Amino acid sequence: EQVTFIRPDFKEEDKDVLWCLTNDFEEVTPGIWSGAWYFRKHGGSLEQAREERLRRLGVETTTTESADPEGEEDPDAIVSNDEIFQQAMRFKERGNEAFGNKRFSRALAFYKLANELLHNNNNNNGNGRDVVNPQQQTRDETVKILSNLAECHLRLGQPMEAGRVATEALVLDETHVESLIRR
Repeated sequence: EQVTFIRPDFKEEDKDVLWCLTNDFEEVTPGIWSGAWYFRKHGGSLEQAREERLRRLGVETTTTESADPEGEEDPDAIVSNDEIFQQAMRFKERGNEAFGNKRFSRALAFYKLANELLHNNNNNNGNGRDVVNPQQQTRDETVKILSNLAECHLRLGQPMEAGRVATEALVLDETHVESLIRR
């Protein structure tokens, strides 16, 4: 899908949305993408834009506060975390399909989305509640996704980026064999 990309000099050019995703740019409004420079000038941040895009995709990025004055867990908040995890797994599967079809840039974009969701899901659990998915399961999936990202970077001729991402995976699991090989 072609989108308008706003460069650092604020000139516009056509880019593919997958190019924007793989280079960590973000959607300003539907069909218009840019980088941190845009958000600094116009207010907001890449993180806010990313959360907004995820909301438009139907992925809730924050948990709701408990309505119970006693502070008991809100069942909707737990479901929300589980839904985020499930959406991340769907993105991972789409990445696996693209990889199997040798569409490495597309696979890279889907793995980045999956990793982003898992990262947000972990960070949004700062309210003391347990998420439905044990932290170990999320960690294991994150390691696999990071390792898959590293392999995509290798296939795209980006060995330095592959090494960086594989190292991220190894920080979470120093014995993950595929990440050791890809680093």
